[in-house]
Amino acid sequence: MQKVFFTFVIFALFNTTHGEVVRLEITERLPYAEGRSFDGVGKYERLRGRVHFAVDPKHAANRTVIDLALAPVNAQGKVTFRADFEIIAPVDLAKANGALVYGVNNRGNRRLLDYFNIGADHWLMRHGYIAVFSGWIAELLPGNDRLRLEVPQALQNGQPLVGTVRQEMVTDQPATRLSVVRGGHGAYPPTPAGRREATLTWRLHEADARVAIPRDQWRLHVTPQKISTGELATLPVVEVEMPGGFQPGYIYELIYEAQGSLVQGLGLAGIRDLMTFLKHDTSARNPLRLANGKPAATRAHGWGISQSGRCLRQFLLDGFNADERGRQVFDGLIPHVSGGGLGFFNHRFSSPTRFNGQHAEHTYPCDVFPFTYGPEKNPFTGRTAGILDRARATKTVPKIFHTQTSAEYWDRSNSLTHTDPLGQRDAKIPPEVRFYSIGGAQHGAGNDVPGKPGKGQNASNPTDYRPFLRALLTALDQWTRDGTAPPPSVYP
Repeated sequence: MQKVFFTFVIFALFNTTHGEVVRLEITERLPYAEGRSFDGVGKYERLRGRVHFAVDPKHAANRTVIDLALAPVNAQGKVTFRADFEIIAPVDLAKANGALVYGVNNRGNRRLLDYFNIGADHWLMRHGYIAVFSGWIAELLPGNDRLRLEVPQALQNGQPLVGTVRQEMVTDQPATRLSVVRGGHGAYPPTPAGRREATLTWRLHEADARVAIPRDQWRLHVTPQKISTGELATLPVVEVEMPGGFQPGYIYELIYEAQGSLVQGLGLAGIRDLMTFLKHDTSARNPLRLANGKPAATRAHGWGISQSGRCLRQFLLDGFNADERGRQVFDGLIPHVSGGGLGFFNHRFSSPTRFNGQHAEHTYPCDVFPFTYGPEKNPFTGRTAGILDRARATKTVPKIFHTQTSAEYWDRSNSLTHTDPLGQRDAKIPPEVRFYSIGGAQHGAGNDVPGKPGKGQNASNPTDYRPFLRALLTALDQWTRDGTAPPPSVYP
């Protein structure tokens, strides 16, 4: 397959009122599936590059971005940032089916094609969908074709913010050196005081007492990543070395004073602004514009698996389904195997890769209230809230298919998406929401091969539920296109 590399820059004028895509750089254009032509649709192509954004920190639509007011601004008073992107679209855009599917990447990795195209089947392309991906996680490092986001640091009196961070590490194999975050991720660097005063402890179980490891038995390594330029930052690699060795299964907790908190919530704003740009922009800068000047995408759907499904729930909770002009961004969403979780996605010193597992990382802000799409009362604080509150207020509620397997009921608090927080009664499910459960299946789809070795002692679950997800996307698109609603969810 021959690749064609070039740089094609689509410029946009800065708008002093509304945040938008201000520059789109297409650095690579190549045929999809070696130029295969799909019946009724024709050939597809991949467009890859970098998208540049600017948002107004004073605009009401951006108020939920944590620390946005502390980010540096340009001459127009806007905060700028950028992200990698990829678009897979028909060469003849007039043959697209009108639906754009945004695949929220999982830790930089595109999973949409794995779950809907199933090998060489290319189901999305055979049905005329446009696939879009972009970076939304600022702690990712380059490598393995990961999609990255670059955002500014929050500043106070012109200096990077300082605060205490906590890192939990668990290894499956004996090791003498561990990254404080999983591979491919950066971490907030310690201050000089943080290096001196950092503490490291171990415990076997989450509730066990922490046992301090003497400071002279371990040391910190910080490796800068010289990638970004200007005001945009890339986190370094932070590792802990302990010659005595880290033992499998133990929870090692590192606490230190760090600096340089990133404005990570801009990742959610970037998803919003890229989607609304592709869906609404009628200028020549929109690569999905038809010959008649109208956008090829009239409907936008979002799909995310696990972490990226939780991203979609956080996206709704924080009000990003309305752009700065009040227009609806996503028409339909499928948060898949997200359980009842949100994420460490829009916080000071955030670390989006963290999640609440069975063994570790229980106190990171992931499985937290609110859990339901409609409003429920928190019995401990008295607060009443739901995932869709802000979208309801702006009249931008999308159609939602919340899909889950048995695994999320065991390990992802999924029952709380359709009960009250105490699990004593069923919650009222909003009319725009449907729940679909895949009984007996594991978190990730199987491959129909019984007995395949798993990561643990037991064989992997062979249940391949991906064809079911295809059917759901078809139904979701029909619901948003002509109003044909599926039967409402019923829980006894």
